[in-house]
Amino acid sequence: KPLPVHLRQGGRAAMGNSDSHACFIDGVQRLLSEDIAGDDQAFWTALFAVPLSLEDVFEIVSPEHVRQLRHRRPGNLQALLRQLVHTMANVCAAAEGGPIGGTMLTTAYTSIRLLMRVLPFLFEDGEDPVLDDILWRPGGWVEDKLTGSVDPSKDATVCGHEILHHINRFLFLPGFTIALRTGGERGAVLTDRIDPRVVWKGGVGISDQIPAMPANSYTRARSEVLRCVLACLSEPLFQGPDDYQEKPSKWLMHYISGESCHSANLFCSLMSTVFSYDPVGWGVPYSGYLAGGTEEDLVDSALQVLCVCMDFHVMEDAPPGLPETSAEDKEEAADAEGNPDVEEDAAKLHRPPGNVFRHMLQSTTRDTEIDLIFTGVVRLLSTVHQANQTYLPNSFRSVGFYQEALVLLWHLLTVNRAFTDRIADTADTNQILLPVLYLLQQAQNRPEFLGLLHTASFVLLVLSSERSFAVQLNQSYLGNIPLQLPNFKGCFTDVLALVLCKVISDCLPRPQNDALVEMLLTVLCNVSPYVKSFAPESCLKLTALVQRCSRPAYIFRSAFTHHGLAFLLEMLNNIVQYQFEGNTMLVYAVLRQKECYEQLANLKLPKAYVQVEHQPPAGGQMQEDGRIEERHKPDADVGHQPPNAEVNKTIEESEGSGEEGPWTPNEAWLTAVKKKLPLQAILCCVDHLGPRVQALCEKMEVTDQDQVLSYLRQTTLVGILPVPHPIVIRTYQASNYTAMWFTSYLWGVIFTRSQRMPLYDWKKIRLVVINQ
Repeated sequence: KPLPVHLRQGGRAAMGNSDSHACFIDGVQRLLSEDIAGDDQAFWTALFAVPLSLEDVFEIVSPEHVRQLRHRRPGNLQALLRQLVHTMANVCAAAEGGPIGGTMLTTAYTSIRLLMRVLPFLFEDGEDPVLDDILWRPGGWVEDKLTGSVDPSKDATVCGHEILHHINRFLFLPGFTIALRTGGERGAVLTDRIDPRVVWKGGVGISDQIPAMPANSYTRARSEVLRCVLACLSEPLFQGPDDYQEKPSKWLMHYISGESCHSANLFCSLMSTVFSYDPVGWGVPYSGYLAGGTEEDLVDSALQVLCVCMDFHVMEDAPPGLPETSAEDKEEAADAEGNPDVEEDAAKLHRPPGNVFRHMLQSTTRDTEIDLIFTGVVRLLSTVHQANQTYLPNSFRSVGFYQEALVLLWHLLTVNRAFTDRIADTADTNQILLPVLYLLQQAQNRPEFLGLLHTASFVLLVLSSERSFAVQLNQSYLGNIPLQLPNFKGCFTDVLALVLCKVISDCLPRPQNDALVEMLLTVLCNVSPYVKSFAPESCLKLTALVQRCSRPAYIFRSAFTHHGLAFLLEMLNNIVQYQFEGNTMLVYAVLRQKECYEQLANLKLPKAYVQVEHQPPAGGQMQEDGRIEERHKPDADVGHQPPNAEVNKTIEESEGSGEEGPWTPNEAWLTAVKKKLPLQAILCCVDHLGPRVQALCEKMEVTDQDQVLSYLRQTTLVGILPVPHPIVIRTYQASNYTAMWFTSYLWGVIFTRSQRMPLYDWKKIRLVVINQ
């Protein structure tokens, strides 16, 4: 059937030049209706030389057209892809010889846009053997399997490899994405190591010796080619979690292996572009609405490609990374045209296995590079709360890619130990704490941001395991971020405690959030040995949280909810043992709650469970008065399942809940739980100080808590408390399940933010659940 040509408002043709676009439409129609020879140069040249915008391509080439081509005309699909590769190779050859323009520049853009449109719909049927042959069999698909092998006289390359190779060449193409090189700068480009002549920006990998800001045309071209890279690497969206791990994407496997050209140049260019970007600019109100947005689009695309490359790892990464560019390397780059084959072979011998992008991230260890990255990520994440702090309404807007920036921060913290050590020891980590807490609070009680909530929590977990981070929390907080906090005068520890207490309190009633609650309580427990003083508001919130978690309804709700209570008690132990003098307000709050801790010490199995210990109720939930109330399991949140769900299941089994049927507490389980609750130091404190404070109040007729606090400051618990326990710090341990969750979250974010132009068909996506 004929392809529709729609008209836009104003009466002009949808694609400008009606004759050339009509030829393109006719060409697409021929591809769908008749066999086209791969060597019909007149047809292919005319097809690719038509000036088409991205909107044009999306309007003319529909998803159904690509599916028809794949199923009914696989020979034409193969010819199309190989001719695109051939055309891109011609463009690259022309660019190396001098400036490109006119038809050649048009051909470059059309090739990229066609690939971006066609490739995502090829991923919908990953089990298609014909498609696999077209993309990954040397020489391509052979229609007649009986007659055999590939003709040696024909092209025997692997189409998928060639597509990725030439897309990467487009990212560093003189006159298209980088400035033209002068005669002295010409020569073979080092594609297996950093070449300062082609890197977009300095800062990471090479010094800041970068020429003037590139023209807008280069920026737009880079952004568009990066979106094409993202389309090529988007196969995981169409795989289930099992397929993703058992049958990893060949596109991603090849791209992160370092076999594609310019991997090192791309890594340095992307990192420097992202972390040197300043969304505020000159600080002029409403300037973000007046700017063309080309640089922000480039940073957006660069950040997504970086995250995708960092996220994918199917094997353990070896410690060494790609070497940095030294002065000798730069001299070799200048003399590269002397013997490029030797250079490439030597580089391949030193290429580490696995994901070279993760290796390069791991090997980014120079202080100046880490400082640039830290400043950049703080700047990007801070735009979210800065947009809500303007005097003029809506005069500043946040960047749209803050979730990707948070994911990249997560990879930096977990992959690059030098980065974590550097920012914890020398940088002001409170600068990164505040925007992360703001995002955590903004994601609270919003199902669409469940992934953001968990990612922010994971970042806090990793940071809290660093002693230097916890010590810096004792700096005074001056209140410069719009967090929903009560009025208080204190330090950054109070900010952390008040925000986490609010999030935890909202999550406690929902059993599906138990893993998140446990993680956030771990954060509080990790920093507690170093807290010099909590503000009164923090003391009240923390002790109220202890009281809520001590209720039978919470303790007996599942086999592992007592873990959160154990973390809270350990937090109080750390304060009493190591920071008693500065936290008399918290100690006083504990004394006022002595009945709570005495009840925990004498905790007994509720009568309802004693009576039915051998006949557990179906789906029951314990109430405070000992009754059993029927509990219906809520539906799982659509989208991103909490990353610790599988961990909880494992813990339940280890706690004795692996039997069939609903879990029911028993005496053996309760005895084991009571042994895990660290109550000894708290009870010693209560037993020693409680009667003395009571006597003081009765004897002196004390009615003001300041007098009690003054007494507590003058006393000591040395010789009363048991020997101080070792400080235990808990941190994140990598697992396949958590890694899979981060992959799902990242691609879910990319999908939801890529639908301005419908790049993917949401009905075909399997990695995440799309809720329309």
